[in-house]
Amino acid sequence: MAMPRDYVKPLALILLVLLGARIVALAMNGTDLYFDESQYWAWSREPAFGYYSKPPLIAWLIALSTSVCGDGEFCVRLPAPFIHTATAFLVFLLGRALYGPRTGYWSAIAYATLPGVSVSSGIISTDVPLLFAWALALVALAGLLFPSSSQPGTNGGAKPDTDGQGVASAPYLPLEGEGTAPRLPGEWSNTLILGVALGLGLNAKYAMAWFAVCAAIYVWLEPAARAALKRPPIWLALLLGILLIVPNLIWNSQHSFATFSHTADNAKWEGSLFHPLSALEFIGAQFGVFGPVLFGTLIALLWRAWSGAQRLDPRDRLLVAFSVPLVAIITLQALISRAHPNWAAIAYVPAVVLVTAYMLRNGEERWRDRSLIVNGALAILIVIATTLAGRFALPVVGDPLARTMGNRELASLTRDMLADARARGRPFQAILTDDREQTASLLYYARAEPTPVLAWRTGPRPRDHFELMQPFVPGQPEPLLLVTRKTDPSGVTGAFQKAEELGSPGGLTQVNGRKLRFFSLSGYRKP
Repeated sequence: MAMPRDYVKPLALILLVLLGARIVALAMNGTDLYFDESQYWAWSREPAFGYYSKPPLIAWLIALSTSVCGDGEFCVRLPAPFIHTATAFLVFLLGRALYGPRTGYWSAIAYATLPGVSVSSGIISTDVPLLFAWALALVALAGLLFPSSSQPGTNGGAKPDTDGQGVASAPYLPLEGEGTAPRLPGEWSNTLILGVALGLGLNAKYAMAWFAVCAAIYVWLEPAARAALKRPPIWLALLLGILLIVPNLIWNSQHSFATFSHTADNAKWEGSLFHPLSALEFIGAQFGVFGPVLFGTLIALLWRAWSGAQRLDPRDRLLVAFSVPLVAIITLQALISRAHPNWAAIAYVPAVVLVTAYMLRNGEERWRDRSLIVNGALAILIVIATTLAGRFALPVVGDPLARTMGNRELASLTRDMLADARARGRPFQAILTDDREQTASLLYYARAEPTPVLAWRTGPRPRDHFELMQPFVPGQPEPLLLVTRKTDPSGVTGAFQKAEELGSPGGLTQVNGRKLRFFSLSGYRKP
């Protein structure tokens, strides 16, 4: 049966089926909220234009979801599969705008089945709205640089979709020496979309600022694109994006620019500045995030382009500029210090279109199919692993999801301690924590507990949102229940005249293999 010319209906059906499967998988997910997720949930209880380590969009999304659905893990995470589905459709629009509907169709399916997306669809993180905003911005930018044109011979020699159904898009207008471009019907709508996308992305994660860097790299790679800089739309879009992040900048100015300080601290450029194993680990992890076949094909494509065996046209170079430099920069960061595998995630929105177009252009459909099979199998394994979380272990490595478990038990033990103190007639007035992970987990999993949770603050400035917004302060009613995993908590206990260890013999409790200790504190004195 022939594929419909626009590919929209079959793609919509596939994406909806995949969305339904991911919602079911989310309902079966056996993992606890990771502490970052619990932290974002805690933020969502306090509407604001900013938070200590991130801009506010993630908290707003969770607040919207939980206001409709409730505060369970399923509802906290529910925005993720919906937003990734929308992002996949934006990838389709991007591929269609640059190469035609067939490329857009297979690019969207490839994106929707990326291992990184399969993992991310089961958690709530700032990368989820960031990827959506990055894709939306690229769609709008492609509309500005490569407006559709029916004029023959204006596709710059680019090869259209090879099934005869796609219509290749024209290159950006004007090219150097060709005069002034006509005003196009979609120019101002794309300007508005680009500006909104930039603003949304910046309110999701400051990594959206890389968009401007990548745009500058593209202009350097493609001198003819400099004509776009002489026209108002690009600058108006940039201005709109900046205006949309102003409320967050004001919040930061009112809180000693906490988010910027955290972002700088996160780079960890102190000490040794050469970590080749860290860089290799990051590159190796990208085979997992993007998928082994797609990442291998991306490397092969770049090698062929570098050696001159593969010609890249302006559309290809656009996608290269918005993907490859990001992977290179984060690899350099890993070499200098460290880098998490997801830090280059935005690179794979344009990269999946680039690699898919390369495969179709060169008749490499078999590699496309192999990639879908491998990534689909990985997606199934991810669902099985999260469904059986805490109930299986692998040889040597043990339970790969151990870090996502134990937070529910932590809260249960803490509530038991509070209940026991109430029964003895000397209730604790607050829970004191000395670690962000415990603070976030207790705020979520002990959310029905009326006893407040306070963060112990060390150093001249707060290290996390809880130390900033709900720190322990002198004069707090006592006694306090200290919950800690530190083997030596004297930095906290030494600040009190009386510190009595509670709990099992020796005051030691194992929660998912990690030591947990409880102390009753009273008689605060200046440490």
